[in-house]
Amino acid sequence: MNLLWSNPCFEVWLILHLGSCARHLESAKRAEELLRKYLANWDKTRLDFDDFRNGIDAAIERAQTLDPPPAANPSTAVWRLALALR
Repeated sequence: MNLLWSNPCFEVWLILHLGSCARHLESAKRAEELLRKYLANWDKTRLDFDDFRNGIDAAIERAQTLDPPPAANPSTAVWRLALALR
């Protein structure tokens, strides 16, 4: 079994669907603020897969260029699940 960690939060994985994210994120709140730069009405309680569907391949590629979690920030291992589900 593997843990699919994202540091500082899951939103890092979502951001990578929309653009690059290589700078340190101080907190989950900062990650949400960055996500709102791409999606002005971002609301974590109303995740819409259509906002991210077209960016899956880009997110996988971007995530693989980041240093591995949990020590690295930003980082995510959720790309492993995306590949496994294919």
